[in-house]
Amino acid sequence: MLKIKTIKGKMIASIIPVMLVLIIGFVLKSYHDKTADMMKYKETILKLYYKNVQQLLKGIELDSWVSEVLPSMDKYGYDSSILLPDGPRYRVLAKSYQDNIFTGLEPGINRVFKTGKPETLRMNKNRKELLALLGTINDDKDKTIGVSSIILDISDDVARIRKSFIIYVGTALFLILLYTGILYFLVENLVSKPIKKSYDTVREMVLKGDLTQRIPMQKVDCSTLRKCKHTDCPAYGKKTSCWQEIGSNASGEILCKCLTSGEFKSCVQCPVAKGVLQDELDKMAAWVNTFVTRVANIIKDIANDSRLLNNSSADLSSLSAQMSGGAENMAGKSNTVAVAAEEMSSNMNSVAAAMEEAAVNVGMVATAAEQMTSTINEIAQNSE
Repeated sequence: MLKIKTIKGKMIASIIPVMLVLIIGFVLKSYHDKTADMMKYKETILKLYYKNVQQLLKGIELDSWVSEVLPSMDKYGYDSSILLPDGPRYRVLAKSYQDNIFTGLEPGINRVFKTGKPETLRMNKNRKELLALLGTINDDKDKTIGVSSIILDISDDVARIRKSFIIYVGTALFLILLYTGILYFLVENLVSKPIKKSYDTVREMVLKGDLTQRIPMQKVDCSTLRKCKHTDCPAYGKKTSCWQEIGSNASGEILCKCLTSGEFKSCVQCPVAKGVLQDELDKMAAWVNTFVTRVANIIKDIANDSRLLNNSSADLSSLSAQMSGGAENMAGKSNTVAVAAEEMSSNMNSVAAAMEEAAVNVGMVATAAEQMTSTINEIAQNSE
């Protein structure tokens, strides 16, 4: 089974069958209508000839029919014959042609003879297309006594119609090829190329990670369409895709004065941008560009936050280094203090020992003082 991989091929393959059916239907209908018109015209002529025959044969003797019918082609331009019942079959009394064309048509002749209603027959005899009208022959008392036939050779007419049918078929094939070429051109330029551009842009975004690219879109002169008065706008008086160059979908800073001034919150609200979105491809491109812009902004925010985090980490690392140095200095001083404290403790122990010794000496002095006081008291008493 044939597999069609491209959208262009699928569109053409889906439209061509419908086109073929329509054109073939048109050709067949034209052929049918033309054949029907020709047959209708010929039947009208046959009826006129039949009336003429009835007038010729009315009121004359049977023997005179031959003289009236035989020269019909030379006199009136049509072939005719007279058939009379002969038992279960019919015999040809007179005819203006050589061939026996009614062989096998006895049921139809018999039906006309009995009902009295004319019938038209189409026959192919000796490679000729013939059209015959069968009608009754009546006597003076309006009694049916035979059947007359009016015959026209329509071979040339049929050949002409068939030739025109071939011309119709050739024309149809030419129209199919022409329509296919036009369809291919339109699909290629209106559908395939925009899709390919979108595909190539998205592919570049993915392979290179370049989020500054945008799917190409229609360019317009925004300042003229909106009668913009912002003459300092970068897009003023130019044909640009302003919504993706300086507007909401811009890869860089938004420079559109209508946005920076607060007139519109986004290019989605701008009538110029809305007017450009004419079909599904334009809308798809616009939304893909919008999506890429938002992703790019998110990545920018992440990058900014990363830089901020990196700076904060660097500051924190520096502070940690300072704190580590301070801690080391503090540890050194703590060791010094500890040594001093040990020395102070030793000195205090020495002081305590000295104080204890001093306390013993004081006690001895106190005892001596008491003894001295007692001695003095005794001397005083003795002095008295």
